[in-house]
Amino acid sequence: MSLLRAIVVEDERNIREGIGTFIETVATDYEVVGLFSDGDEAIEYLEKNEVDLVLTDIRMSRISGIELVKYLYENHPRTLSVVLSGYREFEYAKSAMAYHVFDYLLKPADYGELEKMLQKAAEEIRRRNQENESNAKLEALLPELRREFFISLLAGTFKQTETIAEKASLLQLGAKFIESSCSVIEVSLVDYEDFFESKWKYGRDSFHNAIENLILTNHYEAGCKLYFVGDYHYQTACIFASVENASNPQEAEHILEKELDKLTVSARQVMSCELQFSAGKIFKNPLELAQNRCFTEEGSYADRVTLLKTYISMNSEEEGLLLARSLFDEMKGNTLPYIKGRVLEIFHTLCDVDEGQNFPEESVNRIIRAETMEEIEREYLGQITFMINCAQAAQESSHNLVIKRAKQYIEKNFAMDISLQDVAEHVYLNPVYFSKYFKEHTKKNFSDYLADVRINFAKKELVNGKKIDDVCRLSGYRNSSYFSKIFKTSTGMTPREYQRMKIGRD
Repeated sequence: MSLLRAIVVEDERNIREGIGTFIETVATDYEVVGLFSDGDEAIEYLEKNEVDLVLTDIRMSRISGIELVKYLYENHPRTLSVVLSGYREFEYAKSAMAYHVFDYLLKPADYGELEKMLQKAAEEIRRRNQENESNAKLEALLPELRREFFISLLAGTFKQTETIAEKASLLQLGAKFIESSCSVIEVSLVDYEDFFESKWKYGRDSFHNAIENLILTNHYEAGCKLYFVGDYHYQTACIFASVENASNPQEAEHILEKELDKLTVSARQVMSCELQFSAGKIFKNPLELAQNRCFTEEGSYADRVTLLKTYISMNSEEEGLLLARSLFDEMKGNTLPYIKGRVLEIFHTLCDVDEGQNFPEESVNRIIRAETMEEIEREYLGQITFMINCAQAAQESSHNLVIKRAKQYIEKNFAMDISLQDVAEHVYLNPVYFSKYFKEHTKKNFSDYLADVRINFAKKELVNGKKIDDVCRLSGYRNSSYFSKIFKTSTGMTPREYQRMKIGRD
């Protein structure tokens, strides 16, 4: 495991070097890559180097610690900052809270407290790094996950607004997506055959990829978003359009027409082609669109296998098994080798073999060795059911991800005046829905959970001997009387009684 990079910014040489030596000697997770006497020196270094942790004095002659943590907040948001300040500077140091300072240490430095903070910071840095890696992987998967979501939406898989809101939130479609007007647009290329014979030399698949990139990178007016869903068939493709803040379908249609005109111009300029757009009915929200089922199971064989894959990924057991049976029924009347080949072909598509996934070898062998159509059907439907069950487990994991992100936001920001709406916006959920969602999955309402986080933090700080007024502020409370009341409700003691009891016992 690589060492975490830390710098110390402190105008008193003895303190600066003492902290640097302590970190190098005791905190084995870190390497000290710089010691600086003022904020300007640190910023000059940070312009060219990334670090994980910055420990900074609050008052320095040229650029203060407040200015430094502001610089970190705006330019290096992944870097943790820790402020060193004296008792008399605490009111001044509070202004750094707006820049998400990780911790505060009082001077002169207590090395026991410093060691605890460094350990806590290392855990937080590694947690963030792991989360960033996960987010990067999710970002790479988003286009395909969104495509599957839109196919499922157009197929009418979703029956409730809450389900659509939850999926849209996880796919980062925006907080207003669930309330947006929407439509399905068919896009086709004018003079299709001539274009590929005389103008486009890179293949038909690459052209469709180019269209998708054009849609993704085009600049739209605020509130209008277009998403490439996929190919309808050989010569046309499908786009999902979402329009926020339109007061009626006519206004949404007008906004959409303007954006499609811009996209037409971009296609001419960038790809030297003429695109033709055909917009369908404007629906007042995604649920209404889903209820109209813009995609059906009457399409081509390949389209229906793709739809089966979507049903499985969205944990739609009833629809998935119904479609799977329909596909198998069409095979009946053919020879056993033909049926076996078709079933294995479906498995190949469902399993994303190109992505390195493989179907269970024993299942493949059972199909190959099957002597009757009934044996093949039983194995085929059994594996479809198994895949749906796996999708359900993955869906439950996605619930955990939303709650995890919400809890992490609370842990990071509880010292500020955060609200349920702040957290809901962070996880891209409607506040009313998030309130119910949070309670369902944590068995606590939001305000109780936030109070527990704050009180648990306060307990630790009181045991560490900090002043009660300071603990009150650092815990996110602005009124000491209210803080004492909440604390006593939680622990049965006032903060002072708790501190005396714990410190006395120790």
